[in-house]
Amino acid sequence: LAIFIESVVLYTIWSIVFGSIYWVESSMQIVFLNSMPSIAGISFMLINVRVGLGWAQ
Repeated sequence: LAIFIESVVLYTIWSIVFGSIYWVESSMQIVFLNSMPSIAGISFMLINVRVGLGWAQ
């Protein structure tokens, strides 16, 4: 369970920042929205790497 929480923290923080930027209607929301799939992929890949290296608890 800890491995999932640690790996998804990046995506969660990115989502919170995006939500804040969206709420204030900044034009930076486009940058954050377009990079969301990449951040999601990195978060899920962190899980795969940790399991593959045997770091999973």
